[in-house]
Amino acid sequence: MRILLAWLLLFALTGGPVAAQSWTTVPEFEIGGPPESESSLWFVGDMEIGPHGEIYVVETRAGRVTVWEPLGTLTLELGPSSQTEAFGPPIGIRLEPRGFWVNHRGAFVRYDESGSVLETIERPPAEGRGFDGVAMVDDGLFLAIGKRPTNVGMTAEEAVWDWPLLRVQRIGERWTTDTIAVLDGDRTVLAVRRSDGNAVWYSTQPFADGDFPYRAGRGRLGIVVRSGAPGEVRLTEISASGDTVWSRRVMLPPQRLTTEALQGAHDRVAARVLRSHDPSRHGSEEAVRRRVVEAVYAPDYVPAVTTMATAGSGEIWLRSSETSDTLVAWYAFKRDDPRASLRRVLLPAWLLVRDVTATHVWGTRMDPRGAMQVLGRRLVAPGSLGE
Repeated sequence: MRILLAWLLLFALTGGPVAAQSWTTVPEFEIGGPPESESSLWFVGDMEIGPHGEIYVVETRAGRVTVWEPLGTLTLELGPSSQTEAFGPPIGIRLEPRGFWVNHRGAFVRYDESGSVLETIERPPAEGRGFDGVAMVDDGLFLAIGKRPTNVGMTAEEAVWDWPLLRVQRIGERWTTDTIAVLDGDRTVLAVRRSDGNAVWYSTQPFADGDFPYRAGRGRLGIVVRSGAPGEVRLTEISASGDTVWSRRVMLPPQRLTTEALQGAHDRVAARVLRSHDPSRHGSEEAVRRRVVEAVYAPDYVPAVTTMATAGSGEIWLRSSETSDTLVAWYAFKRDDPRASLRRVLLPAWLLVRDVTATHVWGTRMDPRGAMQVLGRRLVAPGSLGE
């Protein structure tokens, strides 16, 4: 009876049950060679799969955009030019039916399919000081993620960690900024006070379940809310007018926070604090660990989702906290089909999903040599041999 009730609950919350069997993947494509080779990739800031299977890669550290065939043939390379070098390195890309936009640190630049510059749109002048994560809606209209206050010297209980979602607009020669939504970040920041009480060491909570934003497409930003019932995830997408244009609630299998996982987090954070501070000035290892234990947020259940990806296949992919040996469970669903079941896909823990087609999962990894690869892994349905 309990199992039946659980499945009915999942169906009611997601519009469909979780698939009973898991999909897997097998490696098929790899782009990016060893460090300092002609095909090496340096810090992939973004990537998308084109309509004909081509892979668009943004290498922020190398300051270039490259386009590849799946088998590794380089077909286009865009480095700094007289038209774009003043805008700084590229950090993101968005494909369009005929061409693409590249998000540079100083401007949005639109290219045609051959790589010729068609137009540029300046970024809001306060970016980097008052906000980041800018998404262009139109010329002179942007959505952005506001900067969090530093709260220097405050404890986690005293600090205010709300995260504003902003509409930034140019009206004539004047820029205006107003808040259209607020993200809850109370359980995101880890603040460990120094023993003398004069400073705080900041990091990210290992089991953070606060809200986080995501890029939802042109003219909108998305918010992932993880603070509901165990396993519950709510996704909301907001337009520049502040209206909710899409929302979905899903229920993933809840995962309890184990004693082993909590103690492991305490060990890792304490080691980082000790490396960052001189123990002779800031107390013994035991004292540091005691303050870490007090500062680490320890919920009964770990966050249902740790990151996510919007895919060109029309699906949304959610990385859960479930693990199976060296694999992590991702859950995918069709964003425009509220009755579709959740597809469970087991992927290597080191793979960061960037885009998905009907047949392949595409993502990136940092290898031990210090270089990055873009990998295409073929989806294998349950019961298939994968050959």
